[in-house]
Amino acid sequence: MGEDVLRRFPDWPQKLHEAVEAARARPFDWSKHDCALFAADVVLAITGKDFAAHDRGNYDSDVAALRLIHSRGGMVPMITAMLGEPVSVLRARRGDVVMYRSELGPSLGICLDSKCAFTGPTGLVFKPRKECELAWHV
Repeated sequence: MGEDVLRRFPDWPQKLHEAVEAARARPFDWSKHDCALFAADVVLAITGKDFAAHDRGNYDSDVAALRLIHSRGGMVPMITAMLGEPVSVLRARRGDVVMYRSELGPSLGICLDSKCAFTGPTGLVFKPRKECELAWHV
């Protein structure tokens, strides 16, 4: 994050709601609506900062996405470089980026209080926050 201070818009709760609703029924799609882009879209909506600006449209498969993540040291280092050090999910707040680890690997989502939203095959899926592994404050 460097010297940039990430600040939420005054009306961020409404923008968060709108971003989640816009994604609710949107199917998963590499380079258009995958976990990282969903998280980046929400961060963009509530702060105006687009952390995925350089990556949008630059990959179109799981293999290409994994190459990009690997080139940045992995999911945790990549997100940490953008948002700062991760915190315990117990400290996650509404609108923060979270990571859930499934049998398919790590997935980024957004904290919505006790539940967190993640991209799924046919739209968003919701997991209990306590099942997430890490969080990054936004």
